[in-house]
Amino acid sequence: MKILLAALLLPALVAASAYAQTAYPNRPIRVIVPFPAGGPSDVAMRTIAPRLAEALGQQIIIDNRGGAGGATGTELVAKSSPDGYTLLAGTIGGLAVSPTLNPQLGYNTLRDLAPITQTVNVAYIVTLHPSVPAKSIKELLALARSRPGKLNYGTSGAGTGPHLAGELLNMMAGHARVAHARPRRALEQHGCGARARHAGTIRRFHSRRNRQVGQSGQSR
Repeated sequence: MKILLAALLLPALVAASAYAQTAYPNRPIRVIVPFPAGGPSDVAMRTIAPRLAEALGQQIIIDNRGGAGGATGTELVAKSSPDGYTLLAGTIGGLAVSPTLNPQLGYNTLRDLAPITQTVNVAYIVTLHPSVPAKSIKELLALARSRPGKLNYGTSGAGTGPHLAGELLNMMAGHARVAHARPRRALEQHGCGARARHAGTIRRFHSRRNRQVGQSGQSR
């Protein structure tokens, strides 16, 4: 299973006449990343930005607007001027999960945003605190069933793709009441993490601080 990490979008209803009047782009372009700096979405866009700036001949400004599982930054772009100078590094959280869980959000993905291109596919990985005895997903599910309410897991935030992946594992364990918590708290309290694979997670894995037992995708 491939997971959409980031896609570039812009506010819908960009007026064609605006492009006819002046060559686009003729000033810097702001890309809203709806998560804090240092996360996988931020790293992906900062990697892409120099090439994008070179291709467009304008500065690309990365603006981190984290909050509400990506919904805060997504809403900011949806309500911005539809002139093509404010783009969104959208993720499944802000584009699909949050609108599904909360129909009262201040934006509608299909109505208020227009897709440009998909930029990144990533895999999710499951990592465990060294004290957790499970050595595989199968053993982890069995452990969760034997200790209902005793384990917790951390992700990049409520309503994100990793959060839903964690709840899927929870369902596979027979609703063993594995609680969702902040990543650091979960791992400190002998829990597990389900998150997008990125540099910070890889460093902890290779330093043996955490143990990887599962990964989404067709290959490893």
